[in-house]
Amino acid sequence: MRVAKIVKKQGDFKLGAKIYTMANEKMKGIKCLLKSGDVKSVISFAQTARQTEVYILAGNFLQNQNWHNDPEIMKTIISFYQKAKSFESLANFYDACAQVEIDEYRDYEKALGAMKEAMRQLEKSQATDKEVKLSLMRKRVTVIEKFVQARESLNSNDSATAMTICDQLVDTPGVEEAIRLGDVFAQLIEHYS
Repeated sequence: MRVAKIVKKQGDFKLGAKIYTMANEKMKGIKCLLKSGDVKSVISFAQTARQTEVYILAGNFLQNQNWHNDPEIMKTIISFYQKAKSFESLANFYDACAQVEIDEYRDYEKALGAMKEAMRQLEKSQATDKEVKLSLMRKRVTVIEKFVQARESLNSNDSATAMTICDQLVDTPGVEEAIRLGDVFAQLIEHYS
């Protein structure tokens, strides 16, 4: 343990993690390895350690990486949270995925799928405020579904239905918690120009 601490202080986090693991201190090993910032080493360590806490720490670490541009990291995060049975963490991750789809790509269909998956995972969790979170997610899903319906109506040249839905969305309190109001206006402008 003393050797591992010394190696860690010297900045050789991979060797420190290896020594901690040899001393059967996997949690200290993963924490040491996280400091290295080496994604592949963290993934490999978590897969080898096969401990709930290690999976969760590795999943949390990977969420701070460029997961939205690397599907392998995204799959690994989901896998780690599933193996750890950390359904609340998995629900939060899917919620983050939905937000990225909205903010970066304006892809409300994918965001809707991610939000529904977040709800499914949250329902499996043992979170203390589970019902409150589920209620908030249901409201967001309903708003996103309406916007997706409006977009589909515009694409099928049913502009009357789309206008009605868009008017309802604009007047809905707290709509910006689910969608960007500017996207509603942008969709209308795009259709009518």
